[in-house]
Amino acid sequence: MLKNPYLILIITCIITLNNATLVTDIAHLVTTATYQCFKSSGYSVALVKGYCANMGVDRITEQTLINALSAEVVTHVTMFPCQNFNASYQVDKMFSLISPQLYTKVWLSV
Repeated sequence: MLKNPYLILIITCIITLNNATLVTDIAHLVTTATYQCFKSSGYSVALVKGYCANMGVDRITEQTLINALSAEVVTHVTMFPCQNFNASYQVDKMFSLISPQLYTKVWLSV
């Protein structure tokens, strides 16, 4: 187990037409103050783990999204579906457990 969960943050860059958007890829609870720090460093999007087939919806996902929105950071969620489960069931489960008002996009990791 990592002593500092922020070590697992993966900073990614999503290339859009003519510019780059800096994105934080989050799998742990992140405070509003940390998101404010990210934002002041040029990051504008938080990509938060939303659903993982072997664990379902992480209990910290909603609070992490709320904290990002409080820092005025755009929020997206990732979904890691499992081929052993019905796809529509997994999507429905994520949508029912994470308020759609908390994110603007869902990224599928397949």
